This record gives sequence, C-alpha cells and structure tokens, in this order.
Amino acid sequence: MMRPIFTTVIILTCLIAFAPAQSQVANLSQIEPALAKVASYEYGQDFKPLAEVTEFVRATKSNAELLARLEERLIGFLGSKATIEGRKFVCEQLSLIGTKASVPVLTRMLAETETGDMARYALERIPAPEAGEALRTALAKVNGKQKAGVITSLGQRRDSQAVPLLAPLAAGDDPTIAVAAVNALGRIGDPAALKALTDLRKTAAGPIRAQVLDALVRCLEQHALKGDKQQALAGYKELYSSNEAAIVKVAALRGLAGLDGAGAVPVLGQALEKGEDQVRAIAIQLLAAIPSAEVTNLLTGSYAKLPAPGRVQLLTALVSRGDSATASLLASALKDDAIEVRVAALEGMGKLGDASQVLPLAKIAADSEGAERGAARLSLYRLKAEGVDKAILDNLDSGSARVKIELVRATGERRIEAAADALLKTAKDSNPEVRRESRRALRETAQTSHIPALLQLLDQSKSASERADIEMALVSTVRRYEMAGVDPVVSALGSSANIDTKASLLIVLGRLGQPQGLQLLRAALKDDQTTVQRAAILGLTEWPTPEPLDDLLQAARTSTVRSHQVLALRGYLRLVGVRSRRSRAESVKLLEDGLKLAQQDDEKKAILSLLPRFASPQALKVAESLQEGSVAEEAKQAIERIKRSMP
Repeated sequence: MMRPIFTTVIILTCLIAFAPAQSQVANLSQIEPALAKVASYEYGQDFKPLAEVTEFVRATKSNAELLARLEERLIGFLGSKATIEGRKFVCEQLSLIGTKASVPVLTRMLAETETGDMARYALERIPAPEAGEALRTALAKVNGKQKAGVITSLGQRRDSQAVPLLAPLAAGDDPTIAVAAVNALGRIGDPAALKALTDLRKTAAGPIRAQVLDALVRCLEQHALKGDKQQALAGYKELYSSNEAAIVKVAALRGLAGLDGAGAVPVLGQALEKGEDQVRAIAIQLLAAIPSAEVTNLLTGSYAKLPAPGRVQLLTALVSRGDSATASLLASALKDDAIEVRVAALEGMGKLGDASQVLPLAKIAADSEGAERGAARLSLYRLKAEGVDKAILDNLDSGSARVKIELVRATGERRIEAAADALLKTAKDSNPEVRRESRRALRETAQTSHIPALLQLLDQSKSASERADIEMALVSTVRRYEMAGVDPVVSALGSSANIDTKASLLIVLGRLGQPQGLQLLRAALKDDQTTVQRAAILGLTEWPTPEPLDDLLQAARTSTVRSHQVLALRGYLRLVGVRSRRSRAESVKLLEDGLKLAQQDDEKKAILSLLPRFASPQALKVAESLQEGSVAEEAKQAIERIKRSMP
C-alpha cells in the first residue's frame, strides 16, 4: 500500500539530524550497499539504508560532477524491479536533485496508476522547464484523481504556460477537476490566470463560485506581490463594489488597505457607514490601523450614524489607537442608550481617561449594576493619567455615601499609600459600608507608621467582622514591610485590657509566624479566660510551620472545653499537612495520634484526606482501619489513592 508522500521525508529528516556528517563524499560506490537494500524496502522496515542514501544526497550537493552521476544512478534505479516503497523514496530524492535528465523516466511513471503520484511529486519540484512540459502533456492522458493531482502540481509550479489548458478545465463539468483548476489558477496568479478567473466569475454558480472568488483574491495578492499594484487595486475595488457576499468584500477591503494604506480611506469610510455588519467591522479595524488625524475625524464623525454594535466596535478601535482626542467621545458615550456602548466607553475610559473622570466613574459605579458597574470600577482602578490618585483623595468627601464607598475601594485597588490617613478617618464614618471598605482598603495602603492607629481602631471595634478586617490589615501591613511592625503588636498584647482585642492580636501573631509570637501563644493557652485560650488555639492553627504541633495536640487532649478540643485537633491536622522534612512514616504516626482523639466524622475524613500524601504501608494500614463505619466510602477512596501513590 502506498504511504503518504511526506512520511518518509519527515522521518528521514529526524534520522539525519543524528547521522554523522560526512566531510567528503569519495565515490558513488559508497551507497551501492544501501541502494541494494532500498530496492527491497517495504514500509515499516529498518530506515537505516534510506537514511544513508539521504545523507549521501545531502553531502553530494556541492559536487556537481558526482551529483550528475548520482542522478543517473537513481534514474537507473527507477527502471529496476525495486519495490514501490523503494521507488517512491528515490523519487523523493530526485525531487531534491533532479534535472531535465530525470524527466523522461518520471514521465513514463506518471502515466501509471501505481507510480503516478510519486513521479508527479518529483516533477513538481524539479525546476527544469522540461518537467513543466511533461506535466502539461500529461493533462490530456490522465483522468480522475490523477488529473486533479497533475493540475495541482502545475499550480504549485506557478506554470504560466499551463493557464490555457487550465482555464477550460476550470469551467468544466467535473467538480473535482474544476476545483483543482480554479485553485491552480489562483496560485499561478499571472495576468492570464487573472483574466481566466475574472471571466469564470461571470458564469460560475453553486459551490464552485466560492472557490473562484477565493482564487481570484489570491490571484490579486500575487499581482500585488509581483509589483502590479494598479491591477491589484482595480481588482480589489471591483470586488468590493460588486454584489458579492460580505466575506468577499472583507477580503477586498483587506487587500485595498494592505496595498494602498491611506489611499484606501475613502473606500473604507464608505464601508464604515454603508456596509453590512461584517464589512463595517473590518472597515473599522482597518481604519484604526491607519495613523492619521483624518482617520480619527472620520471615525469620530461616523459614531452617531452607526447602530449599537458598530458604535461598540468603533469605540474599541479608537481606544486601540491610543489617541487622546477620543476621550471626549468616550465621555459622551457614557450616556448612550445602549448598555453595551456604555460599557465599551467605560472600558476605554480606563485607558484614555484623565483625572477629570474620577468622580464621573465613581458615580456610575455607585449608581449602576452588573457589567456597567464592573466596567466603571475597573476603569477607575486603571486610570493612568497624572493626578488621578490626588483626585480620588480630594473627592473622598464629595457626593453620596455610595460614591464615597467607590472612591474608598479605589484607594485600596490602586494601593494609594497616601490615602491611609484619610482611610483611618473614613473607617469611623457613620455609614457602616464606608467603614467596612475603609478597613479593607487599609490592607493595601497602611504603613508601619499607621500600626498604632490600626491597633487603636481594633480596640474600638464593636463586632467580630470589624475585628477580622483590622486583623487582616495589621497582618498585611507588617508582612509588606518585612515584619518591621511586629513589636507594636506584641506590646499591645501585653498592655491591652480588652479581651476581644487580645484575642485578635493572638490571631495576628499566629499569622505572622514570628518567634516572639509563638511564646506568647503558648502562654495564652494557659490563660484563665476561655476567649483568650480559644484565640491562642486559632493563632497556633494559622502558624506557617509545623512547630506548634505538640502544643495543639496537647490542647486537644487536655482542654476542658469541648469546642476547644475540636478546634485544636483540626488545627493540629492542618499543621500535619504543612510541608516539612518528616518521613512519611513519621507523618502517618502524627495522624495516628490525631485519630485517637477524633470523635467526629469530619475529623476522620480530614485524616483520610491527608493519608495519601504520605503513601506508605503505614498509611494504608490506618486507612484500612476505618473502612468499616460511617466514613467507609472516604476510607475506600483513600486506600485506592494510597495504593496508586505507593513508592
């Protein structure tokens, strides 16, 4: 069975990459043993002899005399009783080095069904005029797929002499032959091919018409590449002004813009205002790529004449130009009746807007919802012009509470450190949402100098959610400044008389993971106040390393408060899962210790979820001990995962 024509070439290319290079080729006798093996080669056999011949051909290219002798030898090979696969391989080599001397034997092979494709492959690539003549002559002698193949090869050769033969075939009744001929004419792309396709366009109907139009566009591209600009421009203009489908007009506009640049602006402007949706969209895109004030004026002047989808496309294109003159149009588009247009304008404002847009964007974010609110917020966060941060701060006390909320959010999203002082004030605002957003923005804006004020704010907090926000602000600030603010937190813990404040500070120290914090958390486990004990357990649970494992296990064993036992055990299991240098067996032992205290299914499930991370015989044994009872299904899954992961 014949294999795909490129298969051998691809595989041999890989083999040759690893073959030893030959600095010299001594004589033709070197490849005779390999050629003898190629003569009996069948698909799937050892590629080594093929690789040897291919390497010889490569190394021979610089030796004209030897190359001629090699070609003669390969021609003789094709006349032998070699296998089909062997002859196909030799045809591939002749496609690389063949001259007019190879044409006669390839021509004879071209007429045979069994060898026609391999011969055509070689003739297609041999640059000698005789090869093209052989293919043209063969057109009258072959039929069906062979004929379509020869037509394709003539197109690949861009054989201008074949155009008179191809034109009638392109207009013929056989759809396979007609399509091949049309495509070949498009590839040849000379004036005769252009005329043939232009004439054919007048009568072509049905499926072939799309092929003709596609080939005609490719033909015009060939004219442009060859420097025949006027002919190409005339063809593109004629195609655009015709009644052809939108996809053809799109191709014509692309050709015009690519070839004529600014000269295509009038036609593109017409397409912008009067074209179908697809045509208008490409006209906008192409105009946006032409840098001139005239184009900017054309685009902005067309805005009001377009339907909503067109206005969206136009705004997007104008923004992509980065032209600041677009800002005024964007501002007016913010009031458009169509929400999709308003959203596009908002998105563009984030790239081209300035400080004057801060308050309008904040008001839109405050008063709208959904996509419009999201776009307004994102643009407010992305504004890059000078003075934007200052404008946000200057307007913090302007407008409604909803506007203030949006401006406060923006300080955090933009990480405006200069806003921290103002945020400490708005964190005490009468509006609870303003207070909440202020606390959250302080996570990104507070500096170490603000830690005392944050601690004071924590002490004044009246709810768990308020304290949680300030805890996060403290942790974020201390971390951002490389733990420089941890000492004030430690001092506040020692001096505060507020139990809730103490609890929050213990959680903060746990998240920070500093040595002095661990000592304080351990001491707090023994505090008289259960609130403090609970916070100490939570703080140890947040510790970034497994160091407090024993402390949590001991709390789970000895605490007199049942809820504290549960919290401590869950914290213990979390820390077992933290990366460490323990062996798998050691980690499993820790989980076994936890299992002895586990009274709830959730705790057992947590242990089962951790066991596969320490896959070992010990882990398997623990999982198997739980396969009967309320967590049997989870145990079964853990056993399967452990077995898959066992080293």
